[in-house]
Amino acid sequence: MTYGAPAHTGFDRSSITQQQQAVRQVVETMRQNFWNPMSLNDMAEMANFSPCYFNQVFRSIVGIPPSRYLTALRIDAAKRLLIDTTLRVIDICYEVGYNSLGTFSSRFTELVGISPQGFRELADQDNWRLFQAFLQAQQRALPSIFHSHKQIAMGSVYAHQAAQTPVAIKTQRPATPTLIGLYPLPMPQGKPIAYTIAPASRLYMLPPVADGRYYIFATAFEWSQDPRSFLLLDWQREDLLVGMGDRPLWVRNGRYQNHIDLHLRPMQPTDPPLLSALFYFMVLAQQQLELFVQRS
Repeated sequence: MTYGAPAHTGFDRSSITQQQQAVRQVVETMRQNFWNPMSLNDMAEMANFSPCYFNQVFRSIVGIPPSRYLTALRIDAAKRLLIDTTLRVIDICYEVGYNSLGTFSSRFTELVGISPQGFRELADQDNWRLFQAFLQAQQRALPSIFHSHKQIAMGSVYAHQAAQTPVAIKTQRPATPTLIGLYPLPMPQGKPIAYTIAPASRLYMLPPVADGRYYIFATAFEWSQDPRSFLLLDWQREDLLVGMGDRPLWVRNGRYQNHIDLHLRPMQPTDPPLLSALFYFMVLAQQQLELFVQRS
């Protein structure tokens, strides 16, 4: 079961392995041909399922519909082209399978939380100084934005025992803090509703948010001075761990209703790409807070 997937319900347990193999095969084909149009019927035919049944199986295993997964692959590829090449945004738009620059830019901004050009500029050395200052602050203590007395403890963060990674989650002072975001949908896309960093105690805290149903997502990886390591998070990275709550997080009357622990594990090939520029939002929030304090 992947980080965004609900429990396997409505399916015979004896057929789950066959379903998983079929989905993995389709996902691999999608990864290799994400720029080409691919309908639900096309995907279902690859899996040898009916379209309706395939859609159900895919959502049960992956956590999102196949069409949304394909969109995520395209935007993830666009992120890499923006960082690793000098191609124009309009050329990248066509390269990843879009025919309209407006549609591409809108979808990219929606899923990443920042425009394509804005995302490219994050890797610029001048802009990266903001990130470097944030890293230096992390070496001393958590920034003040994460020390608000209004924060409410929500749960703990644990690393999967089978994870082979340099990310030291269980040490007294982790080498790499865990980034945590709260999202309206069961996958980390766009700007999170709230975000924080799990400190050395492994206890994470989130600020108050409006009433509603949310999904909490965590990621940890080895921090470096290379902007690419923060902006492009690939499932093949050995240092990358992810985790998501096993149920929605409810807020009623301004109070969190349930306690959710997060268990981190290595990403799987079928996991949806990590699109949200969460680290950028954290740095931006810290910068805005410091500017406010200076003006006060």
